[in-house]
Amino acid sequence: MVDAFVERHERIDILFNNAGVGALCDVTETTDETWDCVFQVNVTAVMYLCRAVVPHMRRTGGGAIVNTASISGMRGDYGYGPYNAAKAALINYTRALALDLARDGIRVNAFCPGFIENTGITAVLETMPQRPLWNDAIPMGRAGTTEEMAKVAAFLASEDASYVTGAILAADGGVTAHTGQLNIHSIIRDMNGNGA
Repeated sequence: MVDAFVERHERIDILFNNAGVGALCDVTETTDETWDCVFQVNVTAVMYLCRAVVPHMRRTGGGAIVNTASISGMRGDYGYGPYNAAKAALINYTRALALDLARDGIRVNAFCPGFIENTGITAVLETMPQRPLWNDAIPMGRAGTTEEMAKVAAFLASEDASYVTGAILAADGGVTAHTGQLNIHSIIRDMNGNGA
């Protein structure tokens, strides 16, 4: 695939690794096949593409690699162990690549989406009575959009980020800024009858 692209376009300036798969399971339910699949898609595939693309970027004087990680690689989730482990591996692999490739003029960064609206997720969540809990857990009060994530990726790939490498950028509406404690300020306001 990479060789065919270079033959047609002569160079590769940007590699955007944007694939992911998860698995909702307890550790005792995690099969070898599930674990391997989650790591193959989220980590190993990134290595394969970087291994194929980097020689072309070196030959033409540099480029930008952008990896889609996840806030699930920065923090833990209930029942999502394989995905948490794989995205955490991708985050640190991004840092290692950034170090190894910086002198070649190749920047490597990752961004970490939080809860993002998309057709599949939205269709399932709209049928759940717990849906409002997702928005309540996000300081900005809403899920992100795929268009917003595309803009984050485009920034990291662009010359506007020419001095950015090894960065892990959360794009999560403020979720990872939170300690996880209750919103005591809001609770006190409600107790005093001041409303939200």
